[in-house]
Amino acid sequence: TFFFTNKYVIAGLKSIRKPGKPNVNDVRAEIEPLVINEKKAALIKERIGSESNLNTVAQTFGVQVDTASNVSFHNGFIPGLGAEPAVVGAAFKQDLNQTSAPVVGKTGVFVVKPVFKPSTDPSLNIPQIKRQQVSSLQAQVRSRLITAMKKNLDIEDNRSRFY
Repeated sequence: TFFFTNKYVIAGLKSIRKPGKPNVNDVRAEIEPLVINEKKAALIKERIGSESNLNTVAQTFGVQVDTASNVSFHNGFIPGLGAEPAVVGAAFKQDLNQTSAPVVGKTGVFVVKPVFKPSTDPSLNIPQIKRQQVSSLQAQVRSRLITAMKKNLDIEDNRSRFY
């Protein structure tokens, strides 16, 4: 039981997985939505093909053409959609008033047509941003690796005796 402010959360064990290669049925619920989304994205990209008219693409799928404002390259966030780094990258890579090929994002398949690009921010240092992101990911990997090692090894933390 975990205690939160005036609330209780009771955790229960749903199943136990044996060490080693997982059984397909054990991981189906986790993998199936990912595979379905990947297949849907491929079908949508195929249906869009090389169509460059945004209204035609929108009409094909029964959606509206929308405009995203205040999109910046360095954070990969699109207001109203959330984190879509692949879509933001495609938008900044695309020439002005030119329609992109379909881009598979986290929440859907997008076709973008930049109508305005802000002047490049001189303080925006792409190599530095890349290094920061790589460093952050490396720290996450190290942290998760240490946590996994602690789980799998019999390690006893005796630091409290000395400090």
